[in-house]
Amino acid sequence: MKDGGMAIKTLSPEILIFTLSNKPEVDEFEHLWQRLNSGYQSNVIIDFGKVKILTSEIICELMLLNESISASGYQLILCN
Repeated sequence: MKDGGMAIKTLSPEILIFTLSNKPEVDEFEHLWQRLNSGYQSNVIIDFGKVKILTSEIICELMLLNESISASGYQLILCN
């Protein structure tokens, strides 16, 4: 976890909340990818409430996540 406060919380069996740090980096998504690649399927809410800077790398990562999650019949939801 970085100083900005990246965290993954399970809200319910079908909903994960992923809170990004203030300056998110691609490696923050590693734990989320590990869960998804291990067969865990759910809707994913990404909370941008703390984000100050968003890079093109993160936008690309979000596009890849959306593609993967959508293929499983779930949704990627962006908030804050």
